[in-house]
Amino acid sequence: MAMAYVIRQEDMHPFMRRSPVITPGAAVQLYQAEEAAQPLLSLELVHKPFEKGNLFRFSASFARNVMVQQLQDDTMLSMHFQLHGYSDANIRHMGGWPFAANTHNIMYLETPQLDLLFPAQDKYRYFIITLTAGVLQEKFAHIPAVIAPLCEAIHHQRPTRAFDQNLPMQPAMYQVLQDMYNNPFTGDWQSFYLETKTMEMLALQVGQYAALSQDKQPGTALSARDTDTMHAIRAYATANFLEPLSLQGVARSFAINEYQLKKQFRSLFGQTLFQYIHQCKMIYAKEQLNATDKQVSEIAYELGYSHPSHFISSFSKYFGVQPGKSR
Repeated sequence: MAMAYVIRQEDMHPFMRRSPVITPGAAVQLYQAEEAAQPLLSLELVHKPFEKGNLFRFSASFARNVMVQQLQDDTMLSMHFQLHGYSDANIRHMGGWPFAANTHNIMYLETPQLDLLFPAQDKYRYFIITLTAGVLQEKFAHIPAVIAPLCEAIHHQRPTRAFDQNLPMQPAMYQVLQDMYNNPFTGDWQSFYLETKTMEMLALQVGQYAALSQDKQPGTALSARDTDTMHAIRAYATANFLEPLSLQGVARSFAINEYQLKKQFRSLFGQTLFQYIHQCKMIYAKEQLNATDKQVSEIAYELGYSHPSHFISSFSKYFGVQPGKSR
């Protein structure tokens, strides 16, 4: 990787400005990159506070590799969702934490200090929901598999993540994030709505992990080599999902047999390879509908569907709404 442009926390002020469109103290705050920073990066940070937490949406494009060093923050319990792009964090007392597209995790950090690396990329998109630590014990103490380790870490002020591996995002998670970002309320109703949706998201995250934990049988843990291979295969699928991929072809490319590929991919990520490819296609379709003027039929053919009606059926089943009504 090419050498990164380094920004320290104390040097970040010239890169960011509060948008004059939204006044300080408003229910929503918007920050954007200064014009001087735009040859290096363009970014937008939207902040929506509510009574027990905060919602942040970070969108950016990076013309070069960028590293933000010695970033310090407050103690927090946070839910992380990487929708598009890639980032890597080196967190004090925890080590590296890479984040690929369409994955999520929950983390507790005690007065964290971290370095963030953003490779050169377009359309980076990341959501963070922060909330008070007591919410876990209050709402989810009856699910010990996930909650107990987090509560113990909070009690001992020890940084931790809920899941050893970031989990693949589910369709319902995208919908919850969209609902939170586009919430129709203001004032106290906005705070109540965002808090309710945060509880829904926590239930989705914890429920997914609990289901995956039940599916795993003793003695089925993957070796480090197999785990690396599966991550490489998922990265390959992420970069090539618009191509006509086949199970046989992917297995051959990574020198493993099809049975190993099917079993190990599902064991690690909780879904089959082609469920993941389908997920990538649906997310891409939704992004194209929201960001471009492309016709539904054009997107359908781009994704490899033989007829737009097949795409409309798949999209509607995945998101619960027809693509024409999703713009």
